Amino acid sequence: GTNYQLARWAEEGAKEAGAEVKVLKVPELAPQSAIEGNPVWKAHVESTKDVQEVKLDDLEWADAIIFSVPTRFG
Repeated sequence: GTNYQLARWAEEGAKEAGAEVKVLKVPELAPQSAIEGNPVWKAHVESTKDVQEVKLDDLEWADAIIFSVPTRFG
């Protein structure tokens, strides 16, 4: 949830500056068993299920992109 919270803060700041913003996610690559084994992770996945996944058109639409990566990719 840390990366998602950072994304929401970036969204808030960008909107305050007048930008049009999309908060999107990439497809989850972790096995479902890993997610199920961690109650916090599972709750986060459930709470963000309505966040749209990024598409190539979104990349073309954007003038700027902010990336955030979970520490498991460290």
